[in-house]
Amino acid sequence: GIRRGIILVSPRDGSTRWWSRPASASYRLLALGPAASDAIAIRADADGSAWLVQARPGGADQELDKLRAADKAKPQVVSWNHDGVALEGLLALPPAPGPHPLLVFLHGGPVAGLACGEHPDMSEWVSAGFAVFAPDFRSSGIAGHRRMRQAFHRRGLPAADPEVGEVLAGVDSLTSRGITDPSALILFGHSYGGYLAGRIVTRDDRFRAAICCEGVADLRLLDPTSKQMHASWLGGDETGQPHRWADASPVTRAQRVRTPILLIYAEGSNLTGQGHAWHDALTAAGVDNKLITIPGADHLFSSEPAQRQLHQAVTDWSERHR
Repeated sequence: GIRRGIILVSPRDGSTRWWSRPASASYRLLALGPAASDAIAIRADADGSAWLVQARPGGADQELDKLRAADKAKPQVVSWNHDGVALEGLLALPPAPGPHPLLVFLHGGPVAGLACGEHPDMSEWVSAGFAVFAPDFRSSGIAGHRRMRQAFHRRGLPAADPEVGEVLAGVDSLTSRGITDPSALILFGHSYGGYLAGRIVTRDDRFRAAICCEGVADLRLLDPTSKQMHASWLGGDETGQPHRWADASPVTRAQRVRTPILLIYAEGSNLTGQGHAWHDALTAAGVDNKLITIPGADHLFSSEPAQRQLHQAVTDWSERHR
């Protein structure tokens, strides 16, 4: 799932076993002690805190030093199933009883892009009254290597898109439990998550608004290196497999979109052309949309000014359509 434990590998026969498998945390930067009796590691907990710990088998850690304070919001690990695949994500809830308006956050990466404890701080959205749901999906590797490769090969798109189904099944599971208000759903995807958000809104119109941040809209506009990588997945380049490339590009289905979309791109990234392509196609299709380019920002919006502008733009769009 999204919880990264510690596995021992036998040097004799290559067999593996769980050494510590946390219920709601992830380990990183491991230094194993003699005879694998203990280890020094950084453990990130679901609440956003991080600790330097002396980790022991079974998860009986001794906390040595607190490296990061907990978030104000307290995410929990949630699970659901779709098409025989067990999936996990993070959910943070406001203190008031539900059902709540829901912000669905789709992570980038996508491989290993979401880990319990190593996740964006959801506190500001929760304080605004939103429940925040960060689902995982198969291109991260959560469903195994075979399904991850299938996701990248993108066979069956646009009619069959298992990652879209996995995200929507997670949203449905929260609605069926009375946690979220199905009439107040906001979709927000960054990087690969922005690409997936584009695929979702061309298939489903349940969201009141969507935000595609630094997302690919048209694979045919990628840089040469990225095109070469996608050609290996799609069975050929855009000349040899034009339908596969078009089917994997949400921009070709802009006329199907019914969801208002905010497009956010960083001035310092190489994806601004994707934003303009999305904007032009959505505008031609009569879809309510807005394109924003944030000056001085990189792909991750690393600087505080870029983060503030990003958050304000998303907040304004969400409130406008909430």
